[in-house]
Amino acid sequence: MKKNNIPFIPVGISSLLITFLILCLAVFSVLSLSSAVAEQKLSQKTADHTLEYYTASNTANDTLAAIDEILAASAAKAQDRDTYFHLIEASLASLPGVQFSVNGKKASVFWNTIVNDSQVLSVSLSIPYPINEGEALYKIRQWQVINTADWTPDQSQHVYRRNEKEGK
Repeated sequence: MKKNNIPFIPVGISSLLITFLILCLAVFSVLSLSSAVAEQKLSQKTADHTLEYYTASNTANDTLAAIDEILAASAAKAQDRDTYFHLIEASLASLPGVQFSVNGKKASVFWNTIVNDSQVLSVSLSIPYPINEGEALYKIRQWQVINTADWTPDQSQHVYRRNEKEGK
């Protein structure tokens, strides 16, 4: 009897190896898909928040432009500090949500613009007097997003608890 010198590789081992490789590829593809979905959700949230912020910022800039016009008109009409601040206060009454206050030689203007249901864009201006030629009519002291909602962290712990009915 003659024996064949052909190496013996069982078909079962190669089938198991291919099955294992296919299983690994399937697991990696599911992990990649779940990661891509999570990244897409995060990107969408970031894009939504950015849009909300810039919409609020544009609204605040529109208010700032209106205030700048009021300050320029008041500076042209006023001869002294009290008249200047009185003209500003009377004109700012037409802008909703804008607050005006005077402290000594400087006045301040405050307003908030809603960013979303939990944040506002808070803007504060300082208005000096006297006004020197070539100087700005105001200085921006604050342009900041402020959280208005309380943040409460998730304190729950998902731990298995046996029902009393199941036994002790």
